[in-house]
Amino acid sequence: MQASVPLTVLDIGVRGGPHPRWLPFGDDVQIFGVDADAAECARLSALPSPVPVRYLPYALGAAAGSATLHITRQPGCTSLLQPDPR
Repeated sequence: MQASVPLTVLDIGVRGGPHPRWLPFGDDVQIFGVDADAAECARLSALPSPVPVRYLPYALGAAAGSATLHITRQPGCTSLLQPDPR
């Protein structure tokens, strides 16, 4: 009998937690949530979750190296891209 392999989801910009669409899957899904805000990752890690999830405090960009993380007044808009005030 073959072992069941859970669906793996990479949720980039996971602020607020995983999307509710994944919650009905229970242990049949494993989520890796990536967010540049380390404090948000720590907050989410401390919360109970109905699905296996691991939060990773990283910023993702087009190339390896260092970049400026633009932190905006609206935390969900923080980005490696230059903010557009409009």
